Amino acid sequence: MWMLLKQDPKGRGRTDIFDLDDDPILMWQHKNYGLVILCFETLFSMVVAGLSWGDWKGGLIYVYMRPSWPLDGRHSPRDHVLTALVMLGEGYHNFHHEFRPDYRNAKVGLAYNPKHFRANKIGKGSSSAAQKKVDQKRTQLDWGIAIEQLPVMSWDGFLAESHAGKALVTIAGVVHDLSGFMGERPGRKTLISSATGKDVAALFNGDVYDHSNAAYNLLSSMRDGIIRGGGEVGIWQEKDAEKLKTTE
Repeated sequence: MWMLLKQDPKGRGRTDIFDLDDDPILMWQHKNYGLVILCFETLFSMVVAGLSWGDWKGGLIYVYMRPSWPLDGRHSPRDHVLTALVMLGEGYHNFHHEFRPDYRNAKVGLAYNPKHFRANKIGKGSSSAAQKKVDQKRTQLDWGIAIEQLPVMSWDGFLAESHAGKALVTIAGVVHDLSGFMGERPGRKTLISSATGKDVAALFNGDVYDHSNAAYNLLSSMRDGIIRGGGEVGIWQEKDAEKLKTTE
């Protein structure tokens, strides 16, 4: 608002700005402020996009959708890299309104400021904003059935379903059904059939092949259940504990 409203000079402190008054370019901008704002905020971006690649509408509308909120989305001011470069840092408005006592234009740059915020505080804001974007993106992806929602089965039940024809394997106590994955590539059916009904954590993590993070994401879409006790060894431990109780 301070750029749009003319304030009463009597209520403001006086500063000697003779160097600014003698600058012809600055004085021209001051006298034609409204025209400059209209041209460069709307017409300039539209003309550049229109003459360069024929997107007049994009230059008028979509160019304003590119700025980002790297620190806090609750504030309307946003960062815009191109504006920051042209205006010597004035495009980093999201930073400025998040850390108002900090006189820098942004967290980048070499300007000394005795009231600057610590990098740790700025980093926390950046991390929080980045995490919000990640969380929003995660909601649009298929991560399979959540582990806490999977049915619990015993090791014997896992073996019984495997012997009945389902291509079940377990990794880290989670049962995965690979039945729909067997025939997509030659040799895969033989390999999966040999692993059916087994704990294949070691095979999956290096004994046969050290699978990538993408493979784990694909595997998450094939979850079928979880083993009570965590796995075959856990079941043995439970059975041994029960035997000790009965003997006592």
